[in-house]
Amino acid sequence: MRIITILLIIIGAGMLIAQMAVTVKNYYIQSIGIVLLMLGVYMLSLKTKKRTEITEIEDHKEEA
Repeated sequence: MRIITILLIIIGAGMLIAQMAVTVKNYYIQSIGIVLLMLGVYMLSLKTKKRTEITEIEDHKEEA
């Protein structure tokens, strides 16, 4: 799953960078690149723990 999210980010960013280099812009490719990039970042953020959850877990460990 992590490989898929990293691939989505790389492919989306690559599509956007490639479109910045060309003179004639294809807005469909830019839109797809943005969607892939944001989907990859969203999927990656789902897997990371929030700081509040981490501090709550550490607080419970210190009390025990």
